[in-house]
Amino acid sequence: MADMNDYLAVVAIDFGTTYSGFAYAFNHQKYRAGQQGIHMNSTWGNCRGVSTLQTPTCILLNPDKSFHSFGYRAQAKYIELEEEQDRQYYYFDRFKMKLHQCEEIDSRTEITASNGKKVNALEVFAHAIRYLSEEATKLISSRSGKSFTKKDMLWVITVPAIWNHVSKQFMREASYEAGIISKNNPCQLVIALEPEAASLDCRERNMAEFVDKSDDNGKCGDVVSKPGTSYMVVDNGGRNPTKNNIMISKGCLCLGPDIMKSLFFPPLKKINDYLNRLLKERSLQDVKSIFLVGGFSENALLQNQIKRNFGSRYRILTPIDAGLSVMKGAVLFGLNRDSIKTRISPYTYGSDLSPIFNPKKHEEKYKFTLCGVERINVFNTLVTINENVKIGEVRTFIAYPTHDDQTSVHFGFYTTTQKQVKYVDEPHVKKVGCVTLPIPDITKGRNRKLELKVEFGRTEIKATTRDVKSGNVRTIYLDFMND
Repeated sequence: MADMNDYLAVVAIDFGTTYSGFAYAFNHQKYRAGQQGIHMNSTWGNCRGVSTLQTPTCILLNPDKSFHSFGYRAQAKYIELEEEQDRQYYYFDRFKMKLHQCEEIDSRTEITASNGKKVNALEVFAHAIRYLSEEATKLISSRSGKSFTKKDMLWVITVPAIWNHVSKQFMREASYEAGIISKNNPCQLVIALEPEAASLDCRERNMAEFVDKSDDNGKCGDVVSKPGTSYMVVDNGGRNPTKNNIMISKGCLCLGPDIMKSLFFPPLKKINDYLNRLLKERSLQDVKSIFLVGGFSENALLQNQIKRNFGSRYRILTPIDAGLSVMKGAVLFGLNRDSIKTRISPYTYGSDLSPIFNPKKHEEKYKFTLCGVERINVFNTLVTINENVKIGEVRTFIAYPTHDDQTSVHFGFYTTTQKQVKYVDEPHVKKVGCVTLPIPDITKGRNRKLELKVEFGRTEIKATTRDVKSGNVRTIYLDFMND
């Protein structure tokens, strides 16, 4: 974990589906005053004569694929180019979820611009991260009267909870590409899950800071979400309802109230049906309250529907400026990463062991020969899918070399969505990382103790191997990208 004393400020970059922005707080103890210490940029809409705390999630690249503009400025320029029928520029709108829609992601993955041409996705995201980080650094320097650099910040980037480890790692790789952190100091970047961040924001708010006024006083974390209580965070990010026979001209559209309401019926029904199914699960029977966060939660139609269908069984709470909850909560998470205690594992994780093949115990089709000995690659389970794992929890296992004169050992790491698994060669198992540990002293042959430690619970997984006798240590962050 990053040492907070190494940084002067925490900066959270929130890539929303529809809108994006950043927030920050100074790290010095006297500035740690919950939400009161969080600052945001209110000048995004100045080019349009408005003051907003976020800007549209859209980016425009020049014909040579260099950066042109982001947000409102990109939107305005694209409209201008459309009128001129200029198809040389690359425009990407709401491009965040295109990453989730890709079945396989690696450093070569491409996404399609509005002109139909493809651009490397890593390049597009790096441009966006670089721009937002530069704007944040300039704003902090301007407001504080001191010269800040990116190295002075602990950076937090938000990702949806539904994203898999590949997408999360992609954001880290894009951050390296953008130059906001280096691979020599990976702890300078924290990946935050959007619902968790929003939860922290809600808990820090006073009860008066929710849309539904109540007679309760004090902080929400002391009234509704006290320790030991169960609540649900429903993250309704930006939505883009569509309807046939409606045209968009020059980026603007005027609709009557009836048509406008009808646009929201499909997403409202999906949210309602999903919540109905979800709240029937046994694991959620203790839920007492529901927090509605994300940009779409500011919609009165959604708020009224949730209250009407679920208000008699649950307390429904919508924070004022619900679209900012993730961004502000991400800053709180950066200031105190211990605020999240446990997570549920999305996969079964394991390493490989290679015992001698036993025809009575092992399947013939998975055996292989190593140094003249028949062996089998067994899946050594570290964590099981849906298991509760404490943040920073370390699982330790002991292994030994497979032959006497072995001078290095390779530990492979694997994932699967299956709960029960025996072999790493099963078709549903995916290799996600490997670490090589030197073991040069062969005097004890196969009787050399090797220690494997894997740290789970965080948004990224760290594996450390150690030769107990020599003290040699190797550490990796598991690589989930398909390079």
